[in-house]
Amino acid sequence: MIVPRLVRRLGLLATALLIAGSSVFVCGETEEVLVTQFGRIVRVVGGSASPAGLKFKAAWQGLMRVDRRARMTEMPSAEALTEDKKNLELGLSLVWRVKDARRFVESAAGPGEVENRLAERAQSAAVEAIARKPMSAIVSTSAERPGPESIADDVMTLLNADAGESFGVEVAAVMIRRISYPTEIRPAVFDQIRAERAQASSKIRAEAQAKAAAVTAKSKRDRETALAKARAEAETIRATADAEALGILNEAHAQDPRLYELVRTLETYKTLGDSKTTVILSSGSPLWKLLWQGPSVEFSQDSPPPPDLGPAPEPIGPSGLAPAPGRREAVEPPK
Repeated sequence: MIVPRLVRRLGLLATALLIAGSSVFVCGETEEVLVTQFGRIVRVVGGSASPAGLKFKAAWQGLMRVDRRARMTEMPSAEALTEDKKNLELGLSLVWRVKDARRFVESAAGPGEVENRLAERAQSAAVEAIARKPMSAIVSTSAERPGPESIADDVMTLLNADAGESFGVEVAAVMIRRISYPTEIRPAVFDQIRAERAQASSKIRAEAQAKAAAVTAKSKRDRETALAKARAEAETIRATADAEALGILNEAHAQDPRLYELVRTLETYKTLGDSKTTVILSSGSPLWKLLWQGPSVEFSQDSPPPPDLGPAPEPIGPSGLAPAPGRREAVEPPK
């Protein structure tokens, strides 16, 4: 009697443990768990619905786990025609994640089916986006043109428009993996790139030349201004010096006019005294009179010597070559 009773108790305990184990599950941070009952989803655990951790369910209920981490799908290259009817090959990569686990499970058979459907729609969206743009806008390196990144933005916008409602997923990024050009259009692409770079270099060169011309003009203007100021200052200094010199000369001439006249006459002799110069003077010229007769007696008596130079010299009489007073002789000038 004791053994059957113990067996029944152990059986009941094992059944209770089995029921308790099937009623507890763990929901991870990177997943959502769908609780199902007879094939119908009755509850979603994890994600935005509830925090992760230890959860409970009925023993007869099942579980479906959905990974919410981002996944990458590489699409094969697809050919498309641009707006100007040029062929282009484009390879894309998609980064997507599950946004609504319930809708994801109800709409598709699994991640593989979702990837195939997203790839088909992405290729269609890429072909449509390329068909709306010319080749120059796609292969351009200019900052003013959108370039190939605009195609990725258009594809991601078109995919997210219905991906959440159709598959319960969201496209996090669309990356252009490769752009290749057929052989027949490569020369046109290279010519376009060369033309854009030549245009950019011409613009930079023109701006540099304009700046150089402005700097040169400013430096010339500053130079002319400085020279004009220096000339004005020089003229002022020269005029002041000339005025002072003229004042000194006037003072000297006022002190002894005859001495000044003699000095000026001697300076004139110095200027005219040249072996290659012939001077013709009249007999009444003051220059001839000084050469022929020497200084007058009145001039020698007019300016007494300083006291420290001794007695004054004898007055200078008429030159021996000059005619005596009261006689009138024809004087032959020296040859």
